[in-house]
Amino acid sequence: PALSVEILRTVGIGLLSLVVLALGLLDDIRGTSPREKLVVQLAAAVATWVIGVRIERLTGFSGAPLELAPWLSLLVTSAWIVGITNAVNLIDGLDGLAAGVSLIAVVTFGAFGWLDNHGLVVLVAVTLGGALFGFLVFNWRPARITLGDSGSLFVGYVLSVVGILCTVKQYTAFAVGVPILALGVPIADTLFAVFRRLRDGQPVTAGDQGHVHHRLLRAGLPESHAVVWLYGTAVGLAAVALALRAAHAPVQ
Repeated sequence: PALSVEILRTVGIGLLSLVVLALGLLDDIRGTSPREKLVVQLAAAVATWVIGVRIERLTGFSGAPLELAPWLSLLVTSAWIVGITNAVNLIDGLDGLAAGVSLIAVVTFGAFGWLDNHGLVVLVAVTLGGALFGFLVFNWRPARITLGDSGSLFVGYVLSVVGILCTVKQYTAFAVGVPILALGVPIADTLFAVFRRLRDGQPVTAGDQGHVHHRLLRAGLPESHAVVWLYGTAVGLAAVALALRAAHAPVQ
């Protein structure tokens, strides 16, 4: 029975990934409004929760788990999925940036899955990691192919799901912090973008030139150097996440 549930969950994740991919493809072809994107992303997030991929507990530094009520679990899970999906999309501003940062995150998640003996996490991580590595060869500056919204939204959704799955066997105070660190670069960039636009009285969905990669370019870094600098930041955060996982083994 457990294996059957895992298989159904895997199929469900695959189908929902295709839904998000179709949304991005439609946006690349004819364009979609922010509201249309949000509605589809929320629907995918709710469906993800329904098939059992959920954030069901939070833990403080005391280590005591806080079980979330179903409605709160749905809210937190949906916010995470929609947030990470769009974070990867927003950071896709330089050749090789989104794909490389996502590759670092998915390798980190794959390591967690291996350590926790979580087969689904390892399967998704290896599959997406291989695809991103092959893509990055052609996406490095000057890029011959790009992610587009279809690619970045798809990758963001899959990363958000794997991040949740990584916490399933983790009950320590750092369980939720681990995926946040692994995706620290796009998360921080997105949070600063939202704050910046609210501060300036602009719509949250409005584009601007204030993202971290734009600031690095204005500081005088060549594009390839800016990308490598952000890779280094992502690797550093991933290393901290792995160190926390090693120091705080899951309670079986």
